[in-house]
Amino acid sequence: DNDGNVDDEIPLPPDNDEEILTVLQALAADEGDYVAVRGYIIGFVNGTSLSEKNVVLGLPTEKPNTNMLIADNPAETDLAKMMPVGLPENYSGMQVREDLNLYDNPSFFHRQILIEGFITAYFRRMGFKRPSAYWLLEEEDAPDENTHPDDSLPTPGFSHDEALIEGGR
Repeated sequence: DNDGNVDDEIPLPPDNDEEILTVLQALAADEGDYVAVRGYIIGFVNGTSLSEKNVVLGLPTEKPNTNMLIADNPAETDLAKMMPVGLPENYSGMQVREDLNLYDNPSFFHRQILIEGFITAYFRRMGFKRPSAYWLLEEEDAPDENTHPDDSLPTPGFSHDEALIEGGR
C-alpha cells in the first residue's frame, strides 16, 4: 500500500528558495499548512514538554531520540526559536527515526536539513509530528559563519610581480 503516494520516485527538494521557510516563519505558520523548512539540527526533547528542563542541546547518550529540534542558528539557545520534529519509527514506508536520530547519527548534530510536511501542534507549538520528506544538506549548501579565506594562500591567477603586462593597466 502506498499511502496515497502517486509514484514511488524519491521526491526532490524544492528548488525555489522562496518556497522554503525559515524555522521562525514555520513556527508562525497555520496548523495544517504543508511547508518546506530549512534549519539546523540542534538537539532534542527528552521528556514530554519543550522546556529548559527537557531540552538537550547535544547528543543522546542512552538511546535513539524520538524527536529532534531544529533552529535557524546552529548555536540557538532560545526555546521560542526551536521547532520540534517527530521521528516516527515507520511512517509511510520511511524509517525517519533510524535515518535521522542523533544517537545513531552523531555527525548530523548542527547539520542543516530541509524538511517537508504538514505543520501541526507538537510539544505545544507548531512543528512536524510526521515529516513527509527530508534531505540532509551538504556542507557546501549550508552557510558556515566561521569560514574565512586563508590569506596566506596565493590568489589563483594573480601575480604579485610588478612587471608591466602588455596591454594591461
